[in-house]
Amino acid sequence: MPETVTVDLQDGMEEAIAQVLKKSARADIAIAGYQVTVNPQGLATVDFRLSPSSPRHFASLSSCEKFALFGSVRQTLMSNRQWQIQEVRFTEQGADLVL
Repeated sequence: MPETVTVDLQDGMEEAIAQVLKKSARADIAIAGYQVTVNPQGLATVDFRLSPSSPRHFASLSSCEKFALFGSVRQTLMSNRQWQIQEVRFTEQGADLVL
């Protein structure tokens, strides 16, 4: 369900993603961190890092689990017009995640 949250103007993108991850957090997949970069053409790349002790990896998620996690992050980034994001790409330590 869409939800409006207030985030800091300077770090808003990272805070918004943190909110999404917190709401869709799963105990069996431990995201240790992430980095967001946006190129001038509006392509946002979200690079995740899993904890080495994570019981599961992104590849083991069901299609429903992937849709919930990655779809929520994608929708959050593309819904804010100020960020001018046209497309979202997901990677894990620089390697493309196949969704």
